[in-house]
Formats: sequence, structure tokens, C-alpha cells
Amino acid sequence: MSAEAILTELAPRPQNFEVGTVVAEIPIAPRELDLSPDLSPIQIVRTDIYDPNIEYLEATRPGRVRALQSQEQVMNDFSRARFSVWRHHEHGVPYAQTERRLDSEESIASGDPVSRARYFNDPDFLGDDALRAWRSTVPTAIALAPLANPFNTSKVEDNHGQLHDVTEYAQEWMTACTDGWEIRNRTALMVESMSTFLSRTAQQEPTKNITVVSVAGGTALATMQAIMHSGVGPARVELILLESSERSATMAFELAEQIGFTSKISLEAMDVFSPAAMAELTARLEATGRKATALDAVGIAEYSSTHMRTEALVGRYGEDYMLYNPEKFIEACLGLVEADGMVVVGQMRADRPNPYFTRGVVSWPYICMRTVKRFAEVMRDGGVNLSLTKFSLTPLGSYTMATLYRSEAAARLGGLQPIAEAASISWPAWMRGIRTRRAAPSVGGVIMSEPA
Repeated sequence: MSAEAILTELAPRPQNFEVGTVVAEIPIAPRELDLSPDLSPIQIVRTDIYDPNIEYLEATRPGRVRALQSQEQVMNDFSRARFSVWRHHEHGVPYAQTERRLDSEESIASGDPVSRARYFNDPDFLGDDALRAWRSTVPTAIALAPLANPFNTSKVEDNHGQLHDVTEYAQEWMTACTDGWEIRNRTALMVESMSTFLSRTAQQEPTKNITVVSVAGGTALATMQAIMHSGVGPARVELILLESSERSATMAFELAEQIGFTSKISLEAMDVFSPAAMAELTARLEATGRKATALDAVGIAEYSSTHMRTEALVGRYGEDYMLYNPEKFIEACLGLVEADGMVVVGQMRADRPNPYFTRGVVSWPYICMRTVKRFAEVMRDGGVNLSLTKFSLTPLGSYTMATLYRSEAAARLGGLQPIAEAASISWPAWMRGIRTRRAAPSVGGVIMSEPA
């Protein structure tokens, strides 16, 4: 057997849209994150997650993950040095750049066209046709699918809908870049928490029809995977997709077909930041007995920020528009959920690794990065009961994932339990990026059983 065959046997090629496995949760103390008692969820954990894509790349090309991460660091540092001359306006949205750093409590800063042009035209970095095409679709839902499934992506769309062949080089970058890696990590966390809750709900109420809501199309794939992973019969579940973009909605339906998702999908073509639209939907779901058992707001809540408020936007959408009222947006999402339901919310961290690469070189716009403390404030002020909430930090430190339960009964069903305050924990250097657990069998890209 050749060396390559042996390596492939040790780490098989990832299945289509295969989801990783949460292999460890380490309790951390609120004081590590500067959280006062009123801002402390009942449970905070740092996670370790098996990613089959990282495992495969490291097994077939040893050292490649580290090399690509080093290149990303070089680009991050170059753009960081240019931060003071980044573009100050993006589509009419201003942001203050009085500070010299991007990792403030809350930041929407993005856009370094000089760094972007430099590295996306350099073949030693991101100068690849497929990567340029991919970048043109940022920040739409279309940009997320290749990152979720790098080794099974053969073509990518550009922002004009043209297809481009994906090179092996592009696959490696989509695998090892911090954002791709951490988007897959947040998917693993979301699939685990939501699927567990749906499965237990279905077992506890065997005649109940279950509604799941995905707010915007960016994480609809992960929502579908969670439903499939739960084992609940497809006929019992309705997925309601809230999405204003026809292209993103079409993509969600295409992804459903690719992974074999057969539950009913109902599309609500609506502006999720409109208070009137969200209130109308809430009333309609309540009247028809279809309020959500579980709701996904992972890929959208972080786009709402007070920093997005401008006179032009207020004049067009009104003072209460939720693009610049994040607490009201969280409150509106909670309103779509039944009394014993759950919600998953994601938040890009302000203290994440290589933020200047993402916000400057890639120029990913609009997302508001927040510290864990600031995120907790938004959750609390949006009506979230933090005593029924769990914060999970992704392995590389890019995301805070919040699992919110609407009642004590729901929290018990989801397995939420208080964890005693733990001593400060830091990852040993030798553990970073290393995954030792193999993936379990999967159907439709979701893990169906725990590995032995």
C-alpha cells in the first residue's frame, strides 16, 4: 500500500457536507471573559471539534494547514499596518477609526482594497481564479457553501452567476483559512445542540408537528443538517426559511436536494430587519399553531448594529428598523419561538484571530464583531434569560455560539446544567489544530452516531 493510500485510510476524504464532531467542552470562568454576574450565562465552555476536512488535509499534506495559517497571518499583519487608511465608508455606512486596533468592544470596520488587490492577484497567496470568484460573492450565503464543503466543491459561482473551476489550491485555502475552519466549527455546535433538542422534543411529544425557523439563508444548510441529524421523521417537520434574496433562497433549496433533505420548506420572502414584517409573521405563526420549536439566527444577528444607523437609512426604513437595533432584533427572533423552544445565535468575536485578514484582505463587510461581554449585553437587553443560556466558544476563538432556552423545561430537555466556575484554561500549543477523533458514519453529510 502506498504512503498516500495509508494516509487516506487514516483520514478518509470528507463526505459531502460532512459535519464535524464536538469532542470536548471545557468549562471556563466568567471572569476570563470579563463577565459580571448579570452578564454570565449559566454555562460557558471552550470547545474542541473534530473537522474531517482539516484532518484529511493534514493527513494527505502534512504541514499544509500550518503553512496556510502562516500565510494568512502575513496578510493579516500587512492589512493591520494599513488600518488607519482603510476605507472609511462602505455603501454609505460610516464607522469611526479613532482607534488603532480592530478588536474594540464592537466594530463594523471593513474594506482594505489595496491589500485585497495585492494578495488576490499574487499566485503565492490568493491569486487563484476560483478564490477571486468566491470573494466576489462575499458576504452573501453563496460564499458560505464552498467553505462548508471544500473537498467536494468542484465549481464556484462569482457575483454574476458565472461558474469557475475549483483548483486543489483553492480547496486547501477554503479548508485551512480561519473563517472556513470556524464556520464549520460553528456548524458542528449548532447541529449538536439543535438536533439534540429536536430529537428529545419529538420523543417527549410523539404526536407534535415541529416547526423550525431559519432566519436568513446563510445557515439554512446547518439547520437542515440539524433536522436530519435529529432523526425526527421528515413528515413531522416544517422548515420556514426567512430570506429576501431570491438567489440565496434558490441556493437553500438546491442544497436541500443535494443532502437529501425531504421535510417541507416554506419560504417567507421578507426583510427580517423589518419590525412590521417580523410582527406579522409572529402573529400568523401563533394563529396557525406553528411557532418555532427551534430557531436559527446564527448567520444574521451579528449583522445588526447601532453603528449601521445613518440618516439615509433612518429616512428610508424608520427609527425602529432592526438593522441598527440589535436588541430589538433578538427580541423579535424570540417572539417567533414557542414557550418551550430554543434559539441558536452566533457572534463573530472582536478578539478573534486574524481579523484584519477577514475584514481587510477579504473585505467581508457589515458583520459587527463583538467581544463576548458586549454580545452578552445584547442578549440580555434583547430579553434573553442568561440563566437559561449556554455560551460555546469555537476552538480557534472566532465565534461565540449562544444556545438560548425559552423555559426551564426547555433547558432541561436540552441538557443545560450549571457548571461550577472553573480555573482559567489555555490550550497547550501542541493541541492547537490537532484532532484525534475519527468521524462517524454520516447520511446526507450529518453524523448519525457517535464514533466508538
